[in-house]
Amino acid sequence: MTEKKKTGFFRGIRNEFKKITWPTKNEVFKSTLVVIAALIGMSILVKLLDTIFQFILSFTV
Repeated sequence: MTEKKKTGFFRGIRNEFKKITWPTKNEVFKSTLVVIAALIGMSILVKLLDTIFQFILSFTV
């Protein structure tokens, strides 16, 4: 790779990094709450299904 290509490559990276828009503190907080709520909801669903299948299997064994 020539020196000119390397310089252009890194200049391009710098220009792309300038285009990044980082989330605000509030957006990160809200997204975190959504993830935690989804995690709790899925945990409840899995526990409910486990209990139902355990009940059904108790008749067969």
